[in-house]
Amino acid sequence: PRSTLFPYTTLFRSSVPLEDSAGLTMGQLLLETIRREREELNFLRASGRIGDSVHRSLERELDLSESRLT
Repeated sequence: PRSTLFPYTTLFRSSVPLEDSAGLTMGQLLLETIRREREELNFLRASGRIGDSVHRSLERELDLSESRLT
């Protein structure tokens, strides 16, 4: 079975090519990555691939990451 941490690990694999994002700061790039991860997390929850408790836990992790950047 797939680990319940699988969706969270995508946060560290996601990338925004720097050459496509001229003028954006690293903080802006990271915030965009978190936004995309939130969308993916919501999709996984809506499709039943992760449960509510896992979703809440991962949302808290994303909130914490985002608060460190703002």
